[in-house]
Amino acid sequence: MALIKPEQLRSGSYSISGSFSGSFFGDGSGLTGLDAFPYTGSAEITGSLKLEGPFTITGSIKLDPTQDPDPSGLDLDTTALFQSASNTSLGYDLYIRQNGNLIKWKWVEGILNTGLLYGGVVTYSGADVFVSPGSGIIVNHNATTGSEISPIVEYVTWNAITQSITNIATQQVTYLYIDNNGALQQQSTRFTNEQYHDYIPLGAVGHFDYTQVSAFGGQVQTAYDQIAQISSFVDAFGPLKISGYGLTGQPGTLRLSVGSGTSFIHGGFYEEDPELPSQITTPTQATASMAYVYRSGSGVRFDTNGGNLYTQLKPGFYDPGTGVTGSVSNNDWTIQRVYSDPKTGILYVYFGQTIYPDFPTAVANVSTDPFTEGDTFDFTTFIGFLVLKSNGTDITATDNKIIPAGLFRGSGQGSGGGVAISNLDDLTDVSITGPTNGEALIYDSGIWQNGTPLNATSASFALTASYALNSSFASSFPYTGSAIISGSLIVTGSIYTDSTIYSPFTIGLDFETVETFIYRSPYNFKVTSIESDPSQSIEILYQASGSAVSSSYSFGSTIDKFDKLHITPVSESLVILYSEKI
Repeated sequence: MALIKPEQLRSGSYSISGSFSGSFFGDGSGLTGLDAFPYTGSAEITGSLKLEGPFTITGSIKLDPTQDPDPSGLDLDTTALFQSASNTSLGYDLYIRQNGNLIKWKWVEGILNTGLLYGGVVTYSGADVFVSPGSGIIVNHNATTGSEISPIVEYVTWNAITQSITNIATQQVTYLYIDNNGALQQQSTRFTNEQYHDYIPLGAVGHFDYTQVSAFGGQVQTAYDQIAQISSFVDAFGPLKISGYGLTGQPGTLRLSVGSGTSFIHGGFYEEDPELPSQITTPTQATASMAYVYRSGSGVRFDTNGGNLYTQLKPGFYDPGTGVTGSVSNNDWTIQRVYSDPKTGILYVYFGQTIYPDFPTAVANVSTDPFTEGDTFDFTTFIGFLVLKSNGTDITATDNKIIPAGLFRGSGQGSGGGVAISNLDDLTDVSITGPTNGEALIYDSGIWQNGTPLNATSASFALTASYALNSSFASSFPYTGSAIISGSLIVTGSIYTDSTIYSPFTIGLDFETVETFIYRSPYNFKVTSIESDPSQSIEILYQASGSAVSSSYSFGSTIDKFDKLHITPVSESLVILYSEKI
């Protein structure tokens, strides 16, 4: 066996005829008669092919199914692209194995959503609509509880479309969408959530005179950039109070305490937690430190008490919008707003911008109190309103009020916004002080207050109110003992006596309308007489005990052991019925 040296091949000093097997080391510059690579025809490489440097592939790449080259995920230096040999019901799956992570391409496809890619612009003229050429995708994620998603993406295209509104003479609005065949469809009802999933909605045209189209409103869902669009929607609400931040006053002082709370500010807490950059929990502030805020030109000024911050509220001042604060006269009220910096717990309190002459008026105007927020919008959480008496010294006094905020910011340009209600006393027209069992709400000068109402049985209206007799604090009626009704008693139904009543009794009936009154009695009672005013202005039939026949009553007579009395006034009458036990 001859040993061929590389330099001999390069110099052409040695030749070999026949086949050559084994390995060749060298740059191959002296080799002749070799085909170029790539070459015409097929080639099969059963081992590994290592390519160094850039290369160009003309045509497609076909990946045959194979096994995961690194099922244990321990190879952190290699990236592999392969098609799994473990096929699903909808075909083989493409995977990327990189740095130990396994990513299925169908998971990436699952991020896609049905929507418009381009075009689909709607214009109109007369009774016709025109849709510009466009394309979109319709994504069926094939989501089930029994298997992973296996999305099917349907690509839809269409050319320019002209179409007449079919229901223009019978409807005033028509909704337009592209179906999965690229055809324009019309309907007279709003799009459903399912249609946004299965079709490509474009919007609605208005033909309010039943003759021609005069308006168009877009309702497009794009197949791209949905996260950024949703982020813009979230940002429009500003910082949100997720939970907590209970705002309370310290008795006998103008100090505030704030409970622990959780805030949401989109991207506001990246430095604190990159994994959860939009949410943070603020610890309890036993005695809150605060800065006051008031308007100055187009911006605001922050009064930090010379950098020391305040620990007491300042109810005697308000914000007239002039760049300096104004004084509030004694016995007037303002509405201050409290915002918390979720990172530090420091409160930013806005002076009230309107003066109110009394407490009820101030409370009633909390939701409509004119207010303009400044530069605190992006970094603070709204936690509540303070209705403050100018010369008050105790935040917990009944003529001051703390109203907690809800989830949303509760304030905006020129509007007080919404208020969260967790207790009855949180309502702006309710003031509850030291409630005890049995008390009710009593309306007094615009405010509902807790207290004890008039005795229910002495009020002329009490017995006609269904709740009065059903209340756990009201006696059942009839009841043991005596009752005095100083007002009117109007009975619209029937009166039933009870066999447990053993004393003679009298019933007075005031007929204001011509309606039949039915009186039932147990068998151990009888009617001794019936009087009416005007005299005999009623007709009476009675049904004797055990009899189905009714007999007429003769005034002045006695009725023994009857089942029913049917009393029908001929005109407005006052009737007195005397009864006694047999």
